[in-house]
Amino acid sequence: MRNHHHLAIETPRGNLSAGMHWLQSMFSTRFTRFRKERGHLFQGRFTSTVLEDEHAVRRVVDYIHLNPVRAKAVPIAKVGEFRWSSHSQFLARNGIKVLNAELWMGALDLNRTPKGWAKYLRYLDEVVGIREDDVIRSA
Repeated sequence: MRNHHHLAIETPRGNLSAGMHWLQSMFSTRFTRFRKERGHLFQGRFTSTVLEDEHAVRRVVDYIHLNPVRAKAVPIAKVGEFRWSSHSQFLARNGIKVLNAELWMGALDLNRTPKGWAKYLRYLDEVVGIREDDVIRSA
């Protein structure tokens, strides 16, 4: 999104705060240096939610992938092409290696194959009408 971001991150060491500090500091430093700007880039502290199982992770990932659709930045048919979404990286043959879809795709009984991704896009098309409050409340 242009004015905020969502991340679904697994932190086996329980070091989310340190990791978010590093990520936001590095991004902010590089962004302001590149644009020759000054001042704060992020407002306030990040928020986090503990997700207990793969179904909760799936609901959050659905919310993240559908966020640009609900914001009317892209239609559902183009969600995989949205510039700021990891969804396109999941679909790319040489995508970012640390992105792991097995947990939440497994919750939908899908494989990380072209056929599995096509089914996931059809699934997103079905759930696009769900209000975001329902998604967050059920996570």
